[in-house]
Amino acid sequence: MNSKTPQLFEWENYQADFDVRSAFDNFYGLSFEEAKRLCRSDPLSSFTDLRFMPIKPFQFYFLAYKDIFLTGTIDEMSIASATECFLTLIDMKLNDAPDYILPIWNEVVPALEFIAQNQAAYKATEHIYGDFQERVAGIMKKKDLIGV
Repeated sequence: MNSKTPQLFEWENYQADFDVRSAFDNFYGLSFEEAKRLCRSDPLSSFTDLRFMPIKPFQFYFLAYKDIFLTGTIDEMSIASATECFLTLIDMKLNDAPDYILPIWNEVVPALEFIAQNQAAYKATEHIYGDFQERVAGIMKKKDLIGV
């Protein structure tokens, strides 16, 4: 991973799209640790912002987002929904923009494996959120089918 905070030019034409502009307004200039604090304080809004980021900011800030799922510091009220959003975002990027997620894949896998093995820690009941082991297995299979 590039540990350098994304530069202005890496946000591409952020002014042209409302959603990208929102992500820019919330994340531009944040260090990795600052981004983790933002993601931890509002993981659901961070999910929305990450969905619309250009590739370089996405890769940098997604790894900060990923880290909050390994530290157990997400608010109890939103931890299950936030974890569902994390898995959904990975799945979306594999489907629609694999070039966003594949370069950082090796850094994402430990979080996927941890989530799959610790669903109860995320307060994600199976009858509402499904089986995280199955969900993660599907994500891994999809990545393997992409072949990179």
